[in-house]
Amino acid sequence: VRNANKLDSSLFSVSPKERARAVKQYRSLLTSFLNGNKEILRGSLEKDSGKLVLLSAGNVPRILPPKSEIFDIAIFLDAESIPPAEALPAILRAKKTVLIGDSALPPYAAPIPAHLSSILAFALYKGAPNGFLSLDTKHAHPVLFEFANEETYDGRIKALPQPTSAPAACISVRVEDSPERAIAEAAVIHAEHHPKESLGIIVFSEARLSAIRKELDALLQRHKDCEAFFDQKDAANGFYIKTPENAVNDYRDTLLVFAEVTPAITTPGLGTKLINLCATHAMGELRIFTSEALQKPSASGNPGLRAYWKWLQYANSAPRKKVYSGNSLVSPFIERILEVLDGNKLALETNWGFR
Repeated sequence: VRNANKLDSSLFSVSPKERARAVKQYRSLLTSFLNGNKEILRGSLEKDSGKLVLLSAGNVPRILPPKSEIFDIAIFLDAESIPPAEALPAILRAKKTVLIGDSALPPYAAPIPAHLSSILAFALYKGAPNGFLSLDTKHAHPVLFEFANEETYDGRIKALPQPTSAPAACISVRVEDSPERAIAEAAVIHAEHHPKESLGIIVFSEARLSAIRKELDALLQRHKDCEAFFDQKDAANGFYIKTPENAVNDYRDTLLVFAEVTPAITTPGLGTKLINLCATHAMGELRIFTSEALQKPSASGNPGLRAYWKWLQYANSAPRKKVYSGNSLVSPFIERILEVLDGNKLALETNWGFR
């Protein structure tokens, strides 16, 4: 330490003010890193706004002329939700097409042959080249997507390091006699104490959706000051109550889920996707309510049912879990440093994904 201090006297004596400045600089660099491509695109569009046309896929044939190769490239967002026939007009008007979506999420359409459920599924079925976007910056903690990461994405999703390896307290499971009322009460409390944070409620049947709305309306009669929170018209961040099929890509800071076994859960090809959606769409906190006693994951032949009980067990034990291991964002150089330090029998806080 003395020798290092001779080279740089500030190395072990950084003032609080200087440390705060360095932290601010780090956060600024991190933001620039994560948003670099977006800023380049924004600068290009400011010079020539005609380069970009934003349309829903269904409006393309109604608004654009029937000519091929109008655009250099057509980019489809949420491609897992767009039927092939609806995507075709835009594809024919572009030289190239890029589909961005998640084939592990449920399609909007009613159950049909898997390869025809969306333009993304059809492209993958036809052998279109594809890549995997592995860096997650949406969730506040890796524990919020770890279940889906291990069960669906083969551990390929990576996240930037957490400041601590302490277990996260952002997932909970509650067994209630009346989950509908418990969810309505939790929603009102959220509106009272966290009005600036978005909220969503997911249920597995229309009957439960109606029951929760009824309970919520009754509570709002006594909490008039919260009505504005539940009347938001913001589609991107406003409050919602939906079934999983209708909540694709509707991420919220806090997600309340009424978990129960329904025919949708046991439907082949759909049940696992519904569970995957519930396991990934909470960005800050996931709270699960159920009236069913928790069971150990069974060796059921039904993939959806097996995934359902496995997810509940994971969520029930999540508050005691540490950050998952195996973060490939850590370089071999840092791995070597940790090996050397470990060889000197030092106590290490290994919160970067190492065991």
